[in-house]
Amino acid sequence: MPHKFLLIGKSGLLGSSFAKALNHKELVALDSSQLDITNWENVVRVVHEVKPDVIINCAGYNQVDAAEAVLELGKCNAVNVLGPENLAKAAQANDAILVQFSSDYVFDGRNVEGYNEESTQFGPESNYAKSKLAGEKAVIANANKFYIIRLSWLFGLGGQNFVTTMLKIVDEKANLTVVDDQFGKPTFTVDAVAATLGLIADGAEFGNYHLVNEGVTSWYDFAKKIFALSAKNASVSAVSSDKFQRPAKRPTNSALLNTKRPTLRHWESALAEYLNSLS
Repeated sequence: MPHKFLLIGKSGLLGSSFAKALNHKELVALDSSQLDITNWENVVRVVHEVKPDVIINCAGYNQVDAAEAVLELGKCNAVNVLGPENLAKAAQANDAILVQFSSDYVFDGRNVEGYNEESTQFGPESNYAKSKLAGEKAVIANANKFYIIRLSWLFGLGGQNFVTTMLKIVDEKANLTVVDDQFGKPTFTVDAVAATLGLIADGAEFGNYHLVNEGVTSWYDFAKKIFALSAKNASVSAVSSDKFQRPAKRPTNSALLNTKRPTLRHWESALAEYLNSLS
């Protein structure tokens, strides 16, 4: 295992899990107020001063619907495209490994069997998704030592996610409607972090990886399982996506296939652990 890590975005959903997992390592952990990855001079200075073996970039713009607005699009592209490009160039110059996270949304959502790591069935349908794919390409073009890790439907401690949103809403109203025609793999940050660090420790071949919990579900069935495991009384009704319009279009099926690394546990088991940690 490389001995020195630079963690960027330490306060977010994913970053906070990395900070906890790496607390016994030589770690420099920064948030966006300490390092603006869209500023090349700042990136160069920090990477040169820290001299990390591994840069883990958990900074990202993930306001999927907001990114459809013109005023937000520039910020989205700056953080999700320019930021990774700057980090890739700095990593290359300092012979460091860059870990860059991407999204299931980069795919077209039409493959019912899901997408493996080398799939080229790209077809991002939102500004956010387009920015994540562009960020992947920026890393590939500017660094030799990188892991691009695609994740999906993240939940965990350290930030708002679908699970906490559902638990909050059900406390405010008993009758909910959730879309049942979008499918993916819910993933626990704790499991994604452990799998990522295992990848690095093993010196795995550089390239693309899908580190997601096993099991495909819909948002509707995900919500029902959340309420069942948390013993919440809720009436959940299924609705199709065309009846629940949002500014950004989501892929119909964005299930990621992990074909290159040991599989992670089923998402239901991970969800049960996460809910227990909230009680």
